[in-house]
Amino acid sequence: MASTVKIQSFRNLAYSKQQVFLGLAYAIALIAGVTLIIWLKPLLEANDLACGKHVIALFVPFGSVGLVLALLVITDSFSKFHFLYLVLLYVVLMLLFADLFFNPIWHYYFDDPGRYSSYAHFILAEGTLWGGDALGGMGANTGHYVDQPGFRYFLALMIKILGGEHRLMQLSNMLIYLVALLIFLGVARDSLSRNHFTWIAAFLILSLPYAANNILDGLSEWLAVTLFFFFVSLIIRERVIAAVVLLALIPFVRQNLLITSVLLVAFLAITLAKGKGRLIVIAVFIGILCLPIYHNLYYAGEFRLLTTNRGNHIDWNSFSTVMQSIFNLVIWKSVRYLGYHPHVDYLRTIVAVLFAPLGTGLLLYFLFRIRSSARYWYLALAAVTVGPTILFGWGYFPRFVFTTQVIVLTAIPLLNRNMKVTQKMVSQV
Repeated sequence: MASTVKIQSFRNLAYSKQQVFLGLAYAIALIAGVTLIIWLKPLLEANDLACGKHVIALFVPFGSVGLVLALLVITDSFSKFHFLYLVLLYVVLMLLFADLFFNPIWHYYFDDPGRYSSYAHFILAEGTLWGGDALGGMGANTGHYVDQPGFRYFLALMIKILGGEHRLMQLSNMLIYLVALLIFLGVARDSLSRNHFTWIAAFLILSLPYAANNILDGLSEWLAVTLFFFFVSLIIRERVIAAVVLLALIPFVRQNLLITSVLLVAFLAITLAKGKGRLIVIAVFIGILCLPIYHNLYYAGEFRLLTTNRGNHIDWNSFSTVMQSIFNLVIWKSVRYLGYHPHVDYLRTIVAVLFAPLGTGLLLYFLFRIRSSARYWYLALAAVTVGPTILFGWGYFPRFVFTTQVIVLTAIPLLNRNMKVTQKMVSQV
Protein backbone atom coordinates (compact mmCIF):
# COMPACT_ATOMS: atom_id res chain seq x y z
CA MET A 1 0.00 0.00 0.00
CA ALA A 2 2.80 2.41 0.92
CA SER A 3 4.60 1.76 -2.37
CA THR A 4 1.38 2.44 -4.30
CA VAL A 5 0.93 5.75 -2.50
CA LYS A 6 4.54 6.72 -3.28
CA ILE A 7 4.10 5.90 -6.98
CA GLN A 8 0.90 7.94 -7.11
CA SER A 9 2.59 10.84 -5.34
CA PHE A 10 5.48 10.72 -7.81
CA ARG A 11 3.04 10.78 -10.74
CA ASN A 12 1.16 13.73 -9.25
CA LEU A 13 4.43 15.61 -8.75
CA ALA A 14 5.53 14.92 -12.34
CA TYR A 15 2.12 16.04 -13.64
CA SER A 16 2.29 19.20 -11.55
CA LYS A 17 5.75 20.05 -12.87
CA GLN A 18 4.59 19.46 -16.42
CA GLN A 19 1.63 21.79 -15.94
CA VAL A 20 3.89 24.50 -14.54
CA PHE A 21 6.26 24.04 -17.50
CA LEU A 22 3.40 24.33 -19.99
CA GLY A 23 2.00 27.35 -18.16
CA LEU A 24 5.37 29.05 -18.50
CA ALA A 25 5.40 28.14 -22.19
CA TYR A 26 2.04 29.86 -22.70
CA ALA A 27 3.26 32.93 -20.81
CA ILE A 28 6.52 33.13 -22.79
CA ALA A 29 4.68 32.65 -26.10
CA LEU A 30 2.23 35.40 -25.16
CA ILE A 31 4.89 37.85 -24.02
CA ALA A 32 7.10 37.14 -27.04
CA GLY A 33 4.11 37.48 -29.35
CA VAL A 34 3.04 40.80 -27.88
CA THR A 35 6.60 42.15 -28.04
CA LEU A 36 7.13 41.11 -31.66
CA ILE A 37 3.79 42.47 -32.80
CA ILE A 38 4.42 45.86 -31.18
CA TRP A 39 7.86 45.95 -32.79
CA LEU A 40 6.78 44.86 -36.30
CA LYS A 41 3.34 46.44 -36.49
CA PRO A 42 4.52 49.82 -37.87
CA LEU A 43 5.52 48.07 -41.11
CA LEU A 44 1.96 46.82 -41.48
CA GLU A 45 0.48 50.26 -40.82
CA ALA A 46 2.47 51.77 -43.67
CA ASN A 47 1.29 49.47 -46.47
CA ASP A 48 -2.15 48.12 -47.41
CA LEU A 49 -1.02 45.55 -50.00
CA ALA A 50 -2.49 42.19 -48.93
CA CYS A 51 0.85 40.43 -48.56
CA GLY A 52 4.53 41.27 -48.61
CA LYS A 53 7.45 41.73 -46.23
CA HIS A 54 5.46 44.45 -44.45
CA VAL A 55 2.91 41.89 -43.11
CA ILE A 56 5.47 39.94 -41.08
CA ALA A 57 3.67 40.97 -37.86
CA LEU A 58 0.66 38.93 -38.98
CA PHE A 59 2.79 35.78 -38.86
CA VAL A 60 3.47 36.20 -35.16
CA PRO A 61 0.18 34.72 -33.76
CA PHE A 62 0.75 31.49 -35.70
CA GLY A 63 4.36 31.44 -34.51
CA SER A 64 3.37 31.78 -30.86
CA VAL A 65 0.69 29.11 -31.13
CA GLY A 66 3.09 26.83 -33.02
CA LEU A 67 5.68 27.14 -30.25
CA VAL A 68 3.27 26.02 -27.53
CA LEU A 69 1.71 23.36 -29.75
CA ALA A 70 5.15 21.88 -30.40
CA LEU A 71 5.78 21.56 -26.66
CA LEU A 72 2.36 19.96 -26.17
CA VAL A 73 3.12 17.39 -28.86
CA ILE A 74 6.58 16.64 -27.48
CA THR A 75 5.20 16.13 -23.96
CA ASP A 76 2.18 14.22 -25.27
CA SER A 77 -0.10 16.68 -23.48
CA PHE A 78 -2.35 17.98 -26.25
CA SER A 79 -6.03 17.79 -25.27
CA LYS A 80 -9.32 19.59 -25.84
CA PHE A 81 -8.47 21.93 -22.97
CA HIS A 82 -5.24 22.96 -24.65
CA PHE A 83 -7.21 23.38 -27.87
CA LEU A 84 -9.18 26.13 -26.15
CA TYR A 85 -6.06 27.70 -24.65
CA LEU A 86 -4.29 27.75 -28.03
CA VAL A 87 -7.28 29.37 -29.73
CA LEU A 88 -7.45 31.90 -26.89
CA LEU A 89 -3.73 32.64 -27.29
CA TYR A 90 -4.27 33.32 -30.98
CA VAL A 91 -7.32 35.53 -30.35
CA VAL A 92 -5.52 37.59 -27.70
CA LEU A 93 -2.62 38.25 -30.07
CA MET A 94 -5.05 38.90 -32.91
CA LEU A 95 -6.70 41.66 -30.86
CA LEU A 96 -3.44 43.61 -30.88
CA PHE A 97 -4.27 44.42 -34.51
CA ALA A 98 -7.72 45.80 -33.59
CA ASP A 99 -6.90 49.32 -34.76
CA LEU A 100 -6.04 47.91 -38.20
CA PHE A 101 -8.90 45.42 -38.47
CA PHE A 102 -10.88 47.41 -41.02
CA ASN A 103 -8.00 48.75 -43.08
CA PRO A 104 -8.86 47.70 -46.67
CA ILE A 105 -6.37 45.49 -48.50
CA TRP A 106 -5.71 45.11 -52.22
CA HIS A 107 -4.17 42.54 -54.57
CA TYR A 108 -2.45 42.82 -57.92
CA TYR A 109 -5.37 42.60 -60.32
CA PHE A 110 -4.02 40.09 -62.84
CA ASP A 111 -2.76 37.58 -60.25
CA ASP A 112 -4.97 34.78 -58.90
CA PRO A 113 -5.85 36.65 -55.67
CA GLY A 114 -6.78 39.78 -57.60
CA ARG A 115 -9.16 37.88 -59.84
CA TYR A 116 -10.71 35.99 -56.92
CA SER A 117 -11.30 39.34 -55.23
CA SER A 118 -12.88 40.83 -58.36
CA TYR A 119 -15.20 37.85 -58.76
CA ALA A 120 -16.27 37.97 -55.10
CA HIS A 121 -17.05 41.70 -55.18
CA PHE A 122 -18.99 41.27 -58.43
CA ILE A 123 -21.05 38.42 -56.95
CA LEU A 124 -22.00 40.62 -54.00
CA ALA A 125 -22.60 43.77 -56.02
CA GLU A 126 -24.86 42.02 -58.53
CA GLY A 127 -26.48 39.53 -56.17
CA THR A 128 -25.67 36.66 -58.52
CA LEU A 129 -24.12 33.19 -58.43
CA TRP A 130 -22.51 33.72 -61.83
CA GLY A 131 -18.78 33.33 -61.33
CA GLY A 132 -17.94 36.48 -63.28
CA ASP A 133 -14.88 34.97 -64.98
CA ALA A 134 -15.39 37.12 -68.07
CA LEU A 135 -14.42 40.08 -65.89
CA GLY A 136 -11.14 38.54 -64.79
CA GLY A 137 -8.85 40.05 -67.41
CA MET A 138 -8.12 36.64 -68.95
CA GLY A 139 -9.53 37.44 -72.40
CA ALA A 140 -12.46 35.20 -71.61
CA ASN A 141 -15.69 36.49 -73.14
CA THR A 142 -17.65 33.58 -71.80
CA GLY A 143 -19.98 32.58 -69.00
CA HIS A 144 -18.27 29.37 -67.85
CA TYR A 145 -15.71 29.02 -65.07
CA VAL A 146 -12.23 29.97 -66.23
CA ASP A 147 -10.49 30.07 -62.85
CA GLN A 148 -10.82 27.80 -59.82
CA PRO A 149 -14.52 28.20 -58.96
CA GLY A 150 -15.15 27.72 -55.25
CA PHE A 151 -12.91 30.18 -53.43
CA ARG A 152 -14.68 33.26 -54.80
CA TYR A 153 -17.91 32.23 -53.06
CA PHE A 154 -16.16 31.70 -49.74
CA LEU A 155 -14.45 35.07 -50.17
CA ALA A 156 -17.75 36.75 -51.00
CA LEU A 157 -19.30 35.22 -47.87
CA MET A 158 -16.45 36.47 -45.67
CA ILE A 159 -16.68 39.96 -47.19
CA LYS A 160 -20.44 39.96 -46.57
CA ILE A 161 -20.09 38.81 -42.95
CA LEU A 162 -17.15 41.03 -42.02
CA GLY A 163 -18.10 44.07 -44.07
CA GLY A 164 -15.16 44.16 -46.42
CA GLU A 165 -11.82 42.75 -47.51
CA HIS A 166 -9.41 43.87 -44.82
CA ARG A 167 -6.93 42.73 -42.16
CA LEU A 168 -9.70 41.33 -39.95
CA MET A 169 -10.71 39.01 -42.79
CA GLN A 170 -7.14 37.77 -43.15
CA LEU A 171 -6.81 37.16 -39.42
CA SER A 172 -10.22 35.45 -39.34
CA ASN A 173 -9.20 33.11 -42.17
CA MET A 174 -6.06 32.25 -40.23
CA LEU A 175 -8.23 31.46 -37.21
CA ILE A 176 -10.42 29.15 -39.32
CA TYR A 177 -7.33 27.29 -40.53
CA LEU A 178 -5.94 27.03 -37.01
CA VAL A 179 -9.19 25.63 -35.60
CA ALA A 180 -9.36 23.01 -38.38
CA LEU A 181 -5.74 22.00 -37.76
CA LEU A 182 -6.21 21.70 -33.98
CA ILE A 183 -9.40 19.67 -34.40
CA PHE A 184 -7.59 17.31 -36.76
CA LEU A 185 -4.69 16.87 -34.34
CA GLY A 186 -7.05 16.27 -31.45
CA VAL A 187 -8.95 13.57 -33.34
CA ALA A 188 -5.96 11.98 -35.08
CA ARG A 189 -4.00 11.67 -31.84
CA ASP A 190 -5.94 8.53 -30.90
CA SER A 191 -5.79 7.08 -34.43
CA LEU A 192 -1.99 7.02 -34.77
CA SER A 193 0.92 5.69 -32.78
CA ARG A 194 2.62 8.35 -30.69
CA ASN A 195 5.67 8.30 -32.94
CA HIS A 196 3.65 8.75 -36.14
CA PHE A 197 1.45 11.42 -34.58
CA THR A 198 4.52 13.34 -33.41
CA TRP A 199 6.08 13.40 -36.88
CA ILE A 200 2.89 14.43 -38.66
CA ALA A 201 2.20 17.10 -36.04
CA ALA A 202 5.78 18.38 -36.35
CA PHE A 203 5.35 18.72 -40.10
CA LEU A 204 2.05 20.59 -39.71
CA ILE A 205 3.53 22.93 -37.11
CA LEU A 206 6.54 23.70 -39.32
CA SER A 207 4.19 24.39 -42.24
CA LEU A 208 2.24 27.01 -40.24
CA PRO A 209 4.33 29.94 -41.55
CA TYR A 210 3.56 29.00 -45.13
CA ALA A 211 -0.11 28.39 -44.31
CA ALA A 212 -0.19 31.97 -43.02
CA ASN A 213 1.59 33.11 -46.18
CA ASN A 214 -0.95 31.36 -48.39
CA ILE A 215 -3.85 32.93 -46.49
CA LEU A 216 -2.33 36.42 -46.57
CA ASP A 217 -1.58 36.10 -50.28
CA GLY A 218 -5.30 35.54 -50.87
CA LEU A 219 -4.79 32.12 -52.47
CA SER A 220 -7.20 29.21 -52.28
CA GLU A 221 -5.03 26.24 -51.27
CA TRP A 222 -5.40 26.88 -47.55
CA LEU A 223 -9.18 26.52 -47.82
CA ALA A 224 -8.86 23.17 -49.63
CA VAL A 225 -6.51 21.96 -46.88
CA THR A 226 -8.90 23.24 -44.20
CA LEU A 227 -11.77 21.29 -45.75
CA PHE A 228 -9.53 18.22 -45.83
CA PHE A 229 -8.70 18.56 -42.12
CA PHE A 230 -12.42 18.64 -41.34
CA PHE A 231 -13.09 15.74 -43.74
CA VAL A 232 -10.58 13.41 -42.07
CA SER A 233 -11.71 14.48 -38.60
CA LEU A 234 -15.34 13.70 -39.45
CA ILE A 235 -14.45 10.32 -40.92
CA ILE A 236 -12.54 9.37 -37.79
CA ARG A 237 -15.60 10.44 -35.78
CA GLU A 238 -17.72 8.32 -38.14
CA ARG A 239 -19.76 11.25 -39.51
CA VAL A 240 -19.76 9.94 -43.06
CA ILE A 241 -22.29 12.10 -44.89
CA ALA A 242 -20.93 15.38 -43.55
CA ALA A 243 -17.42 14.19 -44.42
CA VAL A 244 -18.39 13.26 -47.97
CA VAL A 245 -20.00 16.67 -48.48
CA LEU A 246 -16.70 18.34 -47.57
CA LEU A 247 -14.71 15.89 -49.69
CA ALA A 248 -16.84 16.77 -52.73
CA LEU A 249 -16.36 20.50 -52.08
CA ILE A 250 -12.56 20.24 -52.16
CA PRO A 251 -12.33 19.99 -55.99
CA PHE A 252 -14.76 22.93 -56.19
CA VAL A 253 -12.05 24.95 -54.44
CA ARG A 254 -9.03 23.33 -56.18
CA GLN A 255 -9.75 21.22 -59.24
CA ASN A 256 -6.26 19.71 -59.23
CA LEU A 257 -7.57 17.65 -56.27
CA LEU A 258 -10.43 16.15 -58.29
CA ILE A 259 -8.80 12.74 -58.78
CA THR A 260 -7.72 12.75 -55.13
CA SER A 261 -11.30 13.24 -53.99
CA VAL A 262 -12.61 10.56 -56.36
CA LEU A 263 -10.01 8.09 -55.09
CA LEU A 264 -10.90 8.77 -51.46
CA VAL A 265 -14.64 8.42 -52.00
CA ALA A 266 -13.89 5.13 -53.75
CA PHE A 267 -11.89 4.08 -50.69
CA LEU A 268 -14.82 4.94 -48.44
CA ALA A 269 -17.34 3.19 -50.67
CA ILE A 270 -15.25 0.03 -50.95
CA THR A 271 -14.50 -0.19 -47.23
CA LEU A 272 -18.14 0.42 -46.30
CA ALA A 273 -20.54 -2.52 -46.22
CA LYS A 274 -22.54 -3.08 -49.39
CA GLY A 275 -26.00 -1.69 -49.87
CA LYS A 276 -27.78 1.56 -49.16
CA GLY A 277 -24.89 3.21 -47.33
CA ARG A 278 -22.54 2.89 -50.29
CA LEU A 279 -25.15 4.24 -52.74
CA ILE A 280 -25.89 7.26 -50.54
CA VAL A 281 -22.19 8.10 -50.20
CA ILE A 282 -21.67 7.96 -53.97
CA ALA A 283 -24.86 9.91 -54.75
CA VAL A 284 -24.06 12.72 -52.30
CA PHE A 285 -20.50 12.96 -53.60
CA ILE A 286 -21.48 13.11 -57.28
CA GLY A 287 -24.30 15.56 -56.63
CA ILE A 288 -21.95 18.10 -55.04
CA LEU A 289 -19.01 17.35 -57.33
CA CYS A 290 -21.09 18.50 -60.29
CA LEU A 291 -21.52 22.08 -59.00
CA PRO A 292 -19.36 23.49 -61.84
CA ILE A 293 -21.53 21.64 -64.38
CA TYR A 294 -24.71 23.18 -62.94
CA HIS A 295 -23.17 26.65 -63.08
CA ASN A 296 -21.83 26.29 -66.60
CA LEU A 297 -25.07 24.83 -67.94
CA TYR A 298 -27.15 27.63 -66.44
CA TYR A 299 -24.92 30.61 -67.18
CA ALA A 300 -23.01 29.48 -70.26
CA GLY A 301 -25.13 26.73 -71.80
CA GLU A 302 -22.13 24.38 -71.69
CA PHE A 303 -21.77 20.94 -70.15
CA ARG A 304 -18.34 21.59 -68.64
CA LEU A 305 -16.77 20.35 -65.40
CA LEU A 306 -13.18 21.58 -65.62
CA THR A 307 -11.95 25.16 -65.71
CA THR A 308 -10.06 26.42 -68.76
CA ASN A 309 -7.31 28.38 -66.98
CA ARG A 310 -4.91 25.61 -66.04
CA GLY A 311 -1.19 25.33 -66.55
CA ASN A 312 0.36 23.17 -69.24
CA HIS A 313 4.05 22.26 -69.42
CA ILE A 314 3.61 19.26 -71.73
CA ASP A 315 4.64 19.20 -75.38
CA TRP A 316 1.78 17.20 -76.92
CA ASN A 317 3.28 16.83 -80.43
CA SER A 318 4.14 13.15 -80.13
CA PHE A 319 4.48 10.34 -77.61
CA SER A 320 8.23 10.88 -77.35
CA THR A 321 7.86 14.64 -76.69
CA VAL A 322 5.20 13.96 -74.06
CA MET A 323 7.46 11.48 -72.26
CA GLN A 324 10.43 13.83 -72.53
CA SER A 325 8.35 16.69 -71.12
CA ILE A 326 7.19 14.57 -68.19
CA PHE A 327 10.73 13.43 -67.44
CA ASN A 328 12.04 17.00 -67.52
CA LEU A 329 9.19 18.21 -65.28
CA VAL A 330 9.80 15.52 -62.68
CA ILE A 331 13.51 16.38 -62.54
CA TRP A 332 12.84 20.12 -62.55
CA LYS A 333 10.17 20.05 -59.86
CA SER A 334 11.64 17.39 -57.59
CA VAL A 335 13.96 19.95 -55.96
CA ARG A 336 10.90 21.99 -55.02
CA TYR A 337 9.93 19.16 -52.70
CA LEU A 338 13.18 19.86 -50.87
CA GLY A 339 12.21 23.52 -50.46
CA TYR A 340 14.29 24.99 -53.29
CA HIS A 341 13.17 27.17 -56.16
CA PRO A 342 15.73 29.18 -58.17
CA HIS A 343 13.48 32.18 -58.74
CA VAL A 344 12.14 33.08 -55.27
CA ASP A 345 13.60 35.31 -52.57
CA TYR A 346 15.36 34.05 -49.45
CA LEU A 347 12.35 34.62 -47.16
CA ARG A 348 10.11 32.36 -49.23
CA THR A 349 12.93 29.83 -49.43
CA ILE A 350 13.22 29.80 -45.62
CA VAL A 351 9.47 29.29 -45.26
CA ALA A 352 9.59 26.40 -47.75
CA VAL A 353 12.67 24.75 -46.21
CA LEU A 354 10.95 24.72 -42.82
CA PHE A 355 8.49 22.05 -43.92
CA ALA A 356 9.13 20.73 -47.45
CA PRO A 357 12.17 18.48 -46.81
CA LEU A 358 10.52 16.96 -43.73
CA GLY A 359 7.27 16.47 -45.66
CA THR A 360 9.07 14.69 -48.48
CA GLY A 361 10.95 12.52 -46.01
CA LEU A 362 7.71 11.58 -44.26
CA LEU A 363 6.01 10.73 -47.55
CA LEU A 364 8.77 8.20 -48.19
CA TYR A 365 8.89 7.00 -44.58
CA PHE A 366 5.19 6.19 -44.41
CA LEU A 367 5.42 4.25 -47.65
CA PHE A 368 7.13 1.56 -45.58
CA ARG A 369 5.42 2.18 -42.25
CA ILE A 370 1.74 2.35 -43.22
CA ARG A 371 -0.36 -0.79 -42.81
CA SER A 372 0.30 -3.22 -45.64
CA SER A 373 -3.44 -3.42 -46.42
CA ALA A 374 -3.47 0.33 -47.09
CA ARG A 375 -0.11 0.67 -48.87
CA TYR A 376 -1.51 0.54 -52.40
CA TRP A 377 -4.14 3.12 -51.51
CA TYR A 378 -1.38 5.31 -50.10
CA LEU A 379 0.71 5.00 -53.27
CA ALA A 380 -2.28 5.79 -55.44
CA LEU A 381 -3.22 8.78 -53.28
CA ALA A 382 0.31 10.21 -53.42
CA ALA A 383 0.46 9.73 -57.20
CA VAL A 384 -2.90 11.35 -58.02
CA THR A 385 -2.32 14.21 -55.55
CA VAL A 386 1.22 15.12 -56.55
CA GLY A 387 0.95 14.19 -60.24
CA PRO A 388 -1.37 16.95 -61.53
CA THR A 389 0.70 19.67 -59.86
CA ILE A 390 3.90 18.27 -61.34
CA LEU A 391 2.41 18.34 -64.84
CA PHE A 392 0.34 21.51 -64.71
CA GLY A 393 0.93 23.55 -61.55
CA TRP A 394 3.09 26.64 -61.39
CA GLY A 395 3.39 29.95 -59.55
CA TYR A 396 3.38 31.03 -55.92
CA PHE A 397 5.93 28.46 -54.75
CA PRO A 398 5.58 26.45 -52.51
CA ARG A 399 1.77 26.34 -52.59
CA PHE A 400 1.50 23.02 -54.44
CA VAL A 401 4.23 21.37 -52.36
CA PHE A 402 2.37 22.47 -49.22
CA THR A 403 -1.04 21.30 -50.43
CA THR A 404 0.01 17.88 -51.69
CA GLN A 405 2.20 17.05 -48.70
CA VAL A 406 -0.43 18.10 -46.15
CA ILE A 407 -3.22 16.15 -47.85
CA VAL A 408 -1.30 12.90 -48.30
CA LEU A 409 0.13 12.95 -44.76
CA THR A 410 -3.13 13.88 -43.04
CA ALA A 411 -4.94 11.12 -44.94
CA ILE A 412 -2.82 8.50 -43.15
CA PRO A 413 -5.13 8.18 -40.11
CA LEU A 414 -7.96 7.49 -42.56
CA LEU A 415 -6.04 4.99 -44.72
CA ASN A 416 -4.59 3.21 -41.70
CA ARG A 417 -7.90 2.63 -39.98
CA ASN A 418 -9.08 -0.82 -39.04
CA MET A 419 -11.61 -1.98 -41.63
CA LYS A 420 -13.96 -3.23 -38.89
CA VAL A 421 -14.16 0.29 -37.51
CA THR A 422 -14.79 1.69 -40.97
CA GLN A 423 -17.57 -0.78 -41.63
CA LYS A 424 -19.45 0.43 -38.54
CA MET A 425 -20.02 3.72 -40.36
CA VAL A 426 -22.68 2.21 -42.60
CA SER A 427 -25.12 2.24 -39.68
CA GLN A 428 -24.86 6.04 -39.61
CA VAL A 429 -25.14 6.64 -43.36
